[in-house]
Amino acid sequence: MQGTLKKTLIGTTLVSLLAVSGLSLAGGPRHDGPQGPGARLEHLSEALSLTDDQRDAMADIFREQGQAMRQLHAETESKIASVLTEEQEVKLKAMREERRGQWEERRERREERRAERSGKN
Repeated sequence: MQGTLKKTLIGTTLVSLLAVSGLSLAGGPRHDGPQGPGARLEHLSEALSLTDDQRDAMADIFREQGQAMRQLHAETESKIASVLTEEQEVKLKAMREERRGQWEERRERREERRAERSGKN
């Protein structure tokens, strides 16, 4: 059993590393570009000179994508919860809260740096 778990963990790690490196090589998601559907729509609208009809269609597409992603996330969370014990669920919730706090700290630092840079210009 231990050997199978170890192989699964190694395999998952390798697949994750390949996916991340593949995104890097393919010019995958970058953090210096437009963030969020609104900014992405603005960027594409300007870069592609979208008509009002095209812009509205793109907004609908982004909205549908967001709804689908939220639904998939909820389904995934439900499936995960059905597998875990109550103790594991509590631990997972604490891990998520810690991660959310770290993201919030990074977001605040990023905003501070942006404010400093805009004050220099």
